[in-house]
Amino acid sequence: MSDFSPLSIFKSQAKQHGRQHDMKLSAAQESLARQAGFEEYHELVVVAQRTPTDARLMLAAFGVRDFKDAIHEDDVFSELDQELEQALSRAMAETNTSQFSISDSKVESAAYNEATGALTLGISIPYERQQDPERVYYGRAFFLQAVTELIRRDGKWSLGKDGFSITSSESDIAANRRALITNETRNMYQKDHSPHEKPIEKLNEDGKRVKNPNEITVNQHVIPQAHLKQWLGGEDLLTVIDKSSGKALKRAPKNSFVVARLWDQPTEQGMIKTNEDNYQQQLTLLAETGSIARSPWITEYFVMLAARAYFAAKERPLYDSIMEPPSWAPSQAELEEDEVEQVHDTVRIYRGAGNPHATARTVVSMALTSFFIRGRVLIEDTVWVPFTTTGEKFILPDSNVALYEKRFLALPVSPELVLLDEKLLAGLQEAGQLTPEYLNKRFLESSVRYYVAPK
Repeated sequence: MSDFSPLSIFKSQAKQHGRQHDMKLSAAQESLARQAGFEEYHELVVVAQRTPTDARLMLAAFGVRDFKDAIHEDDVFSELDQELEQALSRAMAETNTSQFSISDSKVESAAYNEATGALTLGISIPYERQQDPERVYYGRAFFLQAVTELIRRDGKWSLGKDGFSITSSESDIAANRRALITNETRNMYQKDHSPHEKPIEKLNEDGKRVKNPNEITVNQHVIPQAHLKQWLGGEDLLTVIDKSSGKALKRAPKNSFVVARLWDQPTEQGMIKTNEDNYQQQLTLLAETGSIARSPWITEYFVMLAARAYFAAKERPLYDSIMEPPSWAPSQAELEEDEVEQVHDTVRIYRGAGNPHATARTVVSMALTSFFIRGRVLIEDTVWVPFTTTGEKFILPDSNVALYEKRFLALPVSPELVLLDEKLLAGLQEAGQLTPEYLNKRFLESSVRYYVAPK
């Protein structure tokens, strides 16, 4: 049996699970098989031999139900973007623009090699950049056919040894071609800003290149993944509606409503993570007791959503300094170490004056913090109560900034549940507007470019 067949991978997972939980291998195999949706381990073995692409087996072994979906997993998109930038640097220099990014991609084919564990994907990629109106038009996009190799190690997909190769490339040089590339196919904010500073790479003890050794979070969610997943409806992809065109887009939560390293790591892994954890704790208690135990935590979550949406809509504050550069400045590696080490510090030391990217992240983080502190004080007396629907389901807007600014304190938790300020609930009830239809109307008004539709 090959080392990288679904069954071999599952057995390896069972061994690891057994070691972690002090279980016999057979017990670990039975436990994981049931978690995967099989009645017993024997059934999984039979299915693996007869139908190795069974959705349950695929999800257990590879984290996806279809190999084509692996392109949306983990940091694959970020790695692809780096490879494209290197491969097309000369061609991009001949255009009148820069800062290209993946607009949208389509996986045309997928082939998995059980002997090596390599997944080969044939993909079509529009690689584009908004046109500079001040310059003569020479081209602003490339339409690529490419082959990329992915591998899955330690439960994560990444580019393999052979990485990425372009099989054909066509430059966009005609106005009618330009009209075919539309903003609604963008990857939900991820590439709307100027390029982010990519995490460092270094060589390990074996001389192999290690990407992002400090595990810096590159794709930062404007709307948390856990929140988005409430709208999956048992499927793998969200249905995201472009507000202007009405077009439905399919996106994985991992790649929806994200920005690329807009704020720093202490903000992402410290303040924002704590904020999200507190919110999830309250939802757990709500499910058990039917009420919100700590309304301030819901208030803080509501305000933080507004803060993230507000600053995600602005440009990255990446500007050249008007001051003399310092005589000495820490390296990018040292600044990354600072970010990681200060994740849980209440008082932080900033040494990035000579690095415009570090400064930009710090500026956004300070602005987020200021918005958050002010906002939670302004609505600190809010008492949140649940309102459920058995009729029309709730949408999730891409921004709640308008709701916050107009003090319409309503938070869609899931397609069936909204949390409301108890005063707002009473007012809506008195006005005869306490209906899913009216709430969705307000959510739609608050959305800027997209909203997530219920299934």
